[in-house]
Amino acid sequence: ERVKVFAEHDVRTAFAENALIEAGNDVYISDIAYHSQIRAGKKIIMEDKHGQITGGHVIAGEEISVKVIGNSAFVVTRVSVGVDPTLQKEYQDLRKAYKDSKQRLTQITKTLNTLSKIDVNKLPPERVEMITKLTRSQFPIAGQMKRDEKRILEIEDLLANMKNGKIKVSDTIYPGTRLSVNNILKNIQSEYKRCTIFLNSNGEVEVGAY
Repeated sequence: ERVKVFAEHDVRTAFAENALIEAGNDVYISDIAYHSQIRAGKKIIMEDKHGQITGGHVIAGEEISVKVIGNSAFVVTRVSVGVDPTLQKEYQDLRKAYKDSKQRLTQITKTLNTLSKIDVNKLPPERVEMITKLTRSQFPIAGQMKRDEKRILEIEDLLANMKNGKIKVSDTIYPGTRLSVNNILKNIQSEYKRCTIFLNSNGEVEVGAY
């Protein structure tokens, strides 16, 4: 049975084996992550003891900082950093919802402006009722737009930080590792020691100095 841990902020654990871990902010693992699915909104930090990721898929929004990735048996280990597709989808959905709400609100305002030129006393009760309903319907739409706008700005901040996603390896990264930085892939085919992996100015995944 796979161990599942979900946290709004941080997760701290000694090791993870066949686990599913999700954290809104950071994940701290002091020893080994073995064949686990780990997702952190911001950072995954494994700098104590073995600090080793072997097998599984580890994803962080901003940074992954570990000692060892993979192992000498070249076990397939997937490590991804940078823009989170889930967050990107939420952002696109919110932008669309905000635009739709804005159009609806504009339409209601236009209709009410037209109706305001008519003498309400001369209208049948059902038309007056319609005007009242229309007037009331503006408030929840405006409220939702305010909430959406706040979240859109929050996500824009998060996405800006994720653009510079990096993976720091203080000891060894083994062949068999599949890296992804901002959805750009790189398969590791030879062993690297003490390095930082990032997206260079040409949009390629580069293995640079630690």
